[in-house]
Amino acid sequence: MQFCSCGKSLTCASHFPRLPLAGGAPPHPTPSDSANVISGRFPQHLKTVRPRAPPSFLPSATLEVGRGRCVPGAPAGAPCVLYAVWIARSSLWTLVMRRSPFGVDICCRKGSRSPLQELYNPTQRSLERVSPPWLELSNTAVLHQMRRDQVTDTCRANSAVSRKRRVLTPNDLKHLVVDEDHELIYCYVPKVACTNWKRLMMVLTGRGKYSDPMEIPANEAHVSANLKTLNQYSIPEINHRLKSYMKFLFVREPFERLVSAYRNKFTQKYNTSFHKRYGTKIIRRQRKNATQEALRKGDDVKFEEFVAYLIDPHTQREEPFNEHWQTVYSLCHPCHIHYDLVGKYETLEEDSNYVLQLAGVGSYLKFPTYAKSTRTTDEMTTEFFQNISSEHQTQLYEVYKLDFLMFNYSVPSYLKLE
Repeated sequence: MQFCSCGKSLTCASHFPRLPLAGGAPPHPTPSDSANVISGRFPQHLKTVRPRAPPSFLPSATLEVGRGRCVPGAPAGAPCVLYAVWIARSSLWTLVMRRSPFGVDICCRKGSRSPLQELYNPTQRSLERVSPPWLELSNTAVLHQMRRDQVTDTCRANSAVSRKRRVLTPNDLKHLVVDEDHELIYCYVPKVACTNWKRLMMVLTGRGKYSDPMEIPANEAHVSANLKTLNQYSIPEINHRLKSYMKFLFVREPFERLVSAYRNKFTQKYNTSFHKRYGTKIIRRQRKNATQEALRKGDDVKFEEFVAYLIDPHTQREEPFNEHWQTVYSLCHPCHIHYDLVGKYETLEEDSNYVLQLAGVGSYLKFPTYAKSTRTTDEMTTEFFQNISSEHQTQLYEVYKLDFLMFNYSVPSYLKLE
């Protein structure tokens, strides 16, 4: 089978060499086998496929997939990524290229290739950037296809909740940052490295004005006038960009993100605007016998009070959550907008540089890396939830449940759900 690659035929077999296999060569997988593996149905005749030695990327790759559902039917103890990778070398690119979103023809755009083309229909040059090329790229393709499928499956299974609104309005698109030059759309999620990604988008859209993202002050990255968002376009222009541009977002374990938001907005003395707008309201509703000073300043909100405020039905009726603790599915609408790439905070640098590579700027622009000593960790999050009652934990999980399911985060072990 051949696929368009701007005038050149591309067959999967020519790019993915055969791995040495233990126990003889099994029947060659077919494209339908690939589809079955990706959708979670494991074909019987492939269950005994075992490469002689695991590839070097196996520990991290297994950890990523191991957080979720893995592939049903694989032998006990066998890392499912091995099977996915073996399938990938023969026919996964067939699956990925055939699953271009919305059936859009992303081939043969005039000039340089778009990120969408590079993602779904990589060139030989892209395949040669890594060594061995098929091994890393096939593993990456499997990973991101599984993430896309996880979102699709969750939306389908929870359609009554996730698609309450059938049509989005331009106001729903204010978190989608547009880069016209590289044909990218980034949905920013606060507390998921969005400051650094906004800095990167300013470099990408600045046409030479910026070169080093870390030279851009954090407060400047959050000035709305510095980046163009999708809601600023006409309806036809919005639809064109949603179909033609590569859309991506970054997500984080929901409760870790929530604790990060609480620590940043309610425990830092300089965030007086949040204290005045939200802190005073939370204390007034959730604290009995609050002092006049606490009601006036709102700068000493306890995490238990913050949680009680979030699960209070009155809060949800009054106004939408602030973007720093709003759910990802409400900010980015992944059940209405097909995201081509879902990056994760846990693999932030790797996923970010993959986006930059697809945009054709990976050789000179990298995601900023630095150790942030104040970063909210899983251990920190566990401590914050120790004083939350099981009833409130259960109610809070229901608020963020779709984010857990959609992005393949398991229920935290510290939760005591009723």
